[in-house]
Amino acid sequence: MPTSGVCMNIINARHQKSGYGTITNPISFLNQDYEQMKQYCLSRRVKYIDEMFPPDSNTIGQGLLKPTDLDRVVWLRPGKIVSNPSLVVDGVSRFDFGQGLLVRLCGKL
Repeated sequence: MPTSGVCMNIINARHQKSGYGTITNPISFLNQDYEQMKQYCLSRRVKYIDEMFPPDSNTIGQGLLKPTDLDRVVWLRPGKIVSNPSLVVDGVSRFDFGQGLLVRLCGKL
């Protein structure tokens, strides 16, 4: 499927700014620096936990799952799901992520 005009405009605008917003030069979120956070965790031998998206019931959202289903949720790190986890494989598409997808999958518990 060809990239839509709006997507191409965004992609082109990002590429014009020295690749700002690309995989090799990402936009930081809340002034977080990935390399700095990575080095911090590696040097202290701790696993990173995102304070904005912690592995608890608040992240799922109020009322989206029945309490009995919520009790059965198991939080896993990517390495426990697949042997060689990767954030990006074969490029990125706007169809790679869907809001609410996890909730629909969890609804099948």
